[in-house]
Amino acid sequence: MQSSLQLCWNALMTWHPSCFSKCWCFCAMPACLPYVCSWPWPGSSAAAAEAEGAAAKAAAAGVLTALLAQPTHGPRVNLLLLKLLPPGLVATIAEGPPEAVLRALRQSVETPECIWDARMASQAAAEVAQLAAAIRRQHAAHSFDWAPPAGYQLQYDSLRGEVYVGGVYVRLFLKNPKYAVRDPVKFAEALVERYLQELLAAAAGGDAAAAALDRCLLLSAAAVALLQGHGLLADHVAQLGYSGRLLALLAGRTAGIKAAQQQQGQQQQQQQQQAAPDELGGSILRLLHQLASSPGASEALAVAVGAPLVPTLVTAMAWGHGASILVLETLKRALGVGNRQRDLLVGQAVQAGLVQKLLAMLDWRSSRGSSGSSSGSVAGAADSSTGQQEAPGSSGTAGVTQAQEQEQAVERTLAVDVLRLLAEDGAYAAQVNALLGASPVWAAYRDQQHDMFLPSGA
Repeated sequence: MQSSLQLCWNALMTWHPSCFSKCWCFCAMPACLPYVCSWPWPGSSAAAAEAEGAAAKAAAAGVLTALLAQPTHGPRVNLLLLKLLPPGLVATIAEGPPEAVLRALRQSVETPECIWDARMASQAAAEVAQLAAAIRRQHAAHSFDWAPPAGYQLQYDSLRGEVYVGGVYVRLFLKNPKYAVRDPVKFAEALVERYLQELLAAAAGGDAAAAALDRCLLLSAAAVALLQGHGLLADHVAQLGYSGRLLALLAGRTAGIKAAQQQQGQQQQQQQQQAAPDELGGSILRLLHQLASSPGASEALAVAVGAPLVPTLVTAMAWGHGASILVLETLKRALGVGNRQRDLLVGQAVQAGLVQKLLAMLDWRSSRGSSGSSSGSVAGAADSSTGQQEAPGSSGTAGVTQAQEQEQAVERTLAVDVLRLLAEDGAYAAQVNALLGASPVWAAYRDQQHDMFLPSGA
């Protein structure tokens, strides 16, 4: 029963790895895999299986680990195993030792890197048994160069619908974003690349657009969670050029807003400034917001050639309060003193009229007030019944929900922070300070402890 296994094991013990041949590698693996995946091997009695099974399986697992480590043919063995077993289990076999491999095969697990249960184990055992029988018949005919059929892949029902990227199941990673993945760099690269692919598929429309949109939101959320836990990865992602590509795609999503604003008069633009929310654009914005927390990524965004950062972000503020808050937080991060290209961003802000826009957002005397949108009265609007004006930063609004008031308070606070950063020493400091000095709105806000207006937990 164990003749083929014993032959493989003896060869492993006596041959130097440099003497491995292609024939030996691919004859040994089909002989060993059934021992690892079967419970017990067909044709043996229960007593014999109990006595011999553990040693046989451990030996087979050791042979598979050695095959995967073989320099010349190990990658091909790995590709073949990936056609039969989930990638997480193949990684466990490669790492060894045999006891850990057998323990992983016996237990049911559901982690971001591996999904395995008894049903999958039974399916794998049955499939491997059929393959092993076919291989033995081929060996009996003195033909040893075996390969699976073209396009062969064992499909597990438990894995259907799972998005697997860079060695990680994205859904399970989002359930446990603190999980220590084996290779976070590989995961980050694969996440962003797959996200860009799905983004283009969703933007193209068609029958698959809805599914691509769902995957975009999933991948974007996972990328943000990964970058939050591994701050240095933001610099790596930026060095690969992904930050500029993301910014260019965001500019494409906001192009419709710019065209609409150009067609409207100034008065209509003020009254209809809020555009319909864009889920794809919002997912890009969240990812850029996280990337901007890194000075290196902020510098890459500042010098991106696909689209200017500040004008693109300012246009995206028209998507509503949530987008406006993300934009202001992104600008606050990008304008930090650690960014050696901040003067470029301040120059873009001056040209885009960001200073005037933020002052209008803070103006409690205006009917537009803190948000610059038509979603309702703004915080701090004038009281028409008494003819008196409320203090800046107050929220005496009618018809505005508590959630909207909290969002407006956050917007006002971030607007003040961004204006203060724009006024820091630099090439455009004099120009910005001149604009702020001429504004009575800024005179009311500049000395305030503005974060006192933030809601609890904001």
